[in-house]
Amino acid sequence: KIEDFTLLKELGSGSFGRVLLAEHKRTKARYALKAIDKRLKDNIEEKDYFRREMEIMYKIDHPNIVKLFGHFEDNTYCYFLMEYIPKGNLFHYIPVNGKPKINTQTAVSLLKDVISALYYLHHMSPPIIHRDIKPSNVLITPSENLYLIDFNASRSEIAKEEDTSLLGTKVYAAP
Repeated sequence: KIEDFTLLKELGSGSFGRVLLAEHKRTKARYALKAIDKRLKDNIEEKDYFRREMEIMYKIDHPNIVKLFGHFEDNTYCYFLMEYIPKGNLFHYIPVNGKPKINTQTAVSLLKDVISALYYLHHMSPPIIHRDIKPSNVLITPSENLYLIDFNASRSEIAKEEDTSLLGTKVYAAP
């Protein structure tokens, strides 16, 4: 329950709610705690997406995908207790004024991690399709490994008809 944690700072936010750095009071272990506000109209309407995200994350076990350790809820929020990746997201590596922030060898290594995670997801039975790959959904460890996060828009069931739903972030969507 939320009372078992000390909330240290906000790591990020979105239309769903916030992600907080949480420390377990007894063990002092640190986690990323995704808090989804159940009172928001959009979150009420998207309840099935959060349930699907939780079900998908419990199935996944890959070194380049953030781990979901558990979930719980109270009257206001649904919480996802996830692995904490301390360095931040891929936006830190986006070139500024055309100047690259990393060398080619590091870029290839980072890309390899993303491809490894996607390969794993696409070869599960049934396949999992992420549908929202973007810099803010790729976290970086201090040793410069990448972790894929945010499975809210993901699908694992195989549709009988072509899926025409538009999910994810428009600016990063395929044409």
